[in-house]
Amino acid sequence: MSGPSTPKADSPPPEFYKDRPKRGIIHPTYRIAHVWFNIPSGAEDPHVHAPQYRHGLWVEKEAAGAGDLHHVIGSISQVEGMRYEIRPFDRNITNEPSFSKQSTIGYLSLSCYENLKEEFAECATPSQQKDWNESTNTTEPIDYGVQPPLFYTSSQLKNFQFPTLTTDRDFVERQLLPRVWDFAVSFDEYEDQLNGFFPVADWVPLGGGPLKFYPVVQWKPVGY
Repeated sequence: MSGPSTPKADSPPPEFYKDRPKRGIIHPTYRIAHVWFNIPSGAEDPHVHAPQYRHGLWVEKEAAGAGDLHHVIGSISQVEGMRYEIRPFDRNITNEPSFSKQSTIGYLSLSCYENLKEEFAECATPSQQKDWNESTNTTEPIDYGVQPPLFYTSSQLKNFQFPTLTTDRDFVERQLLPRVWDFAVSFDEYEDQLNGFFPVADWVPLGGGPLKFYPVVQWKPVGY
């Protein structure tokens, strides 16, 4: 089922903000949320603008809070870049020591989640964009668009005069989230479509599945 065009970050498309009652979802669903994790002090990337967080998509599958975290691991300083991982949790993600905040996006039918996992596995992950600069004894962004690859000058680095680095935030916002919205079920299609992604702005899970939410968290865009 094709949905709205790619939204900005984790914000719903404008048409989902319409002032109208929510519709109930009566079949099993999982909750899906964009999650932020704190980065340990001193581990921030000096070549990425602040504030910095680790990003992921959380799919809560059980009422007790267990679920799956979809994210990338590794580093953009490694030859292989970052790689996609599904990390299962037997507890709520909010119990993680580094957890910072989350924004509920909506609810997934169980079959839609299986389809999404296949889509996620095909997403492009952040490639290597930094390397060790022997002249400065630091890891720095490098221009692989020229041969041989060249490091940027100290002035360029200081003033961020180099292409913005693609990180785990970009992976979540530009790769995973658009694929979630591709499965969006519009407010008026419920009678014909029971499988898909149900945006939190329009839908309320009423039970009948592994998760029951009372009350449902209303959509509130979260800053970075």
